[in-house]
Amino acid sequence: MSEPRFLADVMLGSLARWLRILGYDTVYDNRIADPEIVRRALGENRLVLSRDRRLCRRRALADRHLLIESQRLDGQLLQVLQFLEAPLPMRL
Repeated sequence: MSEPRFLADVMLGSLARWLRILGYDTVYDNRIADPEIVRRALGENRLVLSRDRRLCRRRALADRHLLIESQRLDGQLLQVLQFLEAPLPMRL
């Protein structure tokens, strides 16, 4: 399995920053709209990270998204690491 590549939406700037710190290829641009997020995710083979349920329901993203449930950074990071089945840090 290849390393995951992420595209975080406008609501997840801090999560994107921490995923980069942990070495994950993560794109974040707080100026792009939903159609551009979909286009880039498909074109660049990225998994969309979003708290926007409507964005995640788009048919084109059926298997290319992770709906982030928590509003808190620690919960968001924990959710992504659990999804990846990655080792969890001792402390977030």
